[in-house]
Amino acid sequence: MGLPQLNTFCCGCTLKTGAIIVGVVDAIWVIIMLIVSILVSVVLNDPSIDTTTETGDEQTLYSMFVAYSVFSAIYLIMAIMLIVGASKNSPNCLIPWLGYVFAYIIVYLVGAIINSISYFSLGNVGAACSFIISGILGISLQFYFFLVVYSLYRLLKNPLKCRPTTSNIATDAEIPLTPSNAQSIVDNL
Repeated sequence: MGLPQLNTFCCGCTLKTGAIIVGVVDAIWVIIMLIVSILVSVVLNDPSIDTTTETGDEQTLYSMFVAYSVFSAIYLIMAIMLIVGASKNSPNCLIPWLGYVFAYIIVYLVGAIINSISYFSLGNVGAACSFIISGILGISLQFYFFLVVYSLYRLLKNPLKCRPTTSNIATDAEIPLTPSNAQSIVDNL
């Protein structure tokens, strides 16, 4: 049994519109996070600013923010590819975003579990519970976005098998679906 095939995005929007919305929201979020991580990296690397921490690992913190900046830049490229791929009905442009988000979901899940266990072991139950709750919410939302884009990908790759049942596409009684008119159906998404 594979992943479910969604027919629409939330509020009845088409999968194409939903994927574009996901791409735009991701792009905006990543741009904000990229700016923040670059600014923090600059501040941590500025010798005129005292950035000492309790543990004295400023270099590790700096390296973390530089790495986060690189990953954010890559994710921004993926979000742009998602927007372009959804806009132009190009399933191959959706693949990088799908792969990146799939890996992100796994890393996010592992991180949330590790942080929760760490905080539980330190006796900070409130922080542990907040990691569990934010982990569940974050993973659920990202998984839904993944399903939307993956459903669009399958629809674009094989419109004969994954045709939505509720959309502006004509029913089987109105227009029979054949390989010759499948592309025009995809274009109308």
